[in-house]
Amino acid sequence: MASNKEKSEPTFTKAQFLKAKSFTGLQKDIMRAILDSEEAYTFDQVNVKIDEFMRKDVQQ
Repeated sequence: MASNKEKSEPTFTKAQFLKAKSFTGLQKDIMRAILDSEEAYTFDQVNVKIDEFMRKDVQQ
């Protein structure tokens, strides 16, 4: 029988993401600015936050 339980994705801290080799320097700079040190995030959450940040209009 198939289980109805969803697999939970692993979460990581801001410090762990900043050490990851899968992100560019620019992405790490953005993470330093937008991620909370006390929170844990999935890869998908971080990628969405970076994408949203990159799509924001520049304010003058």
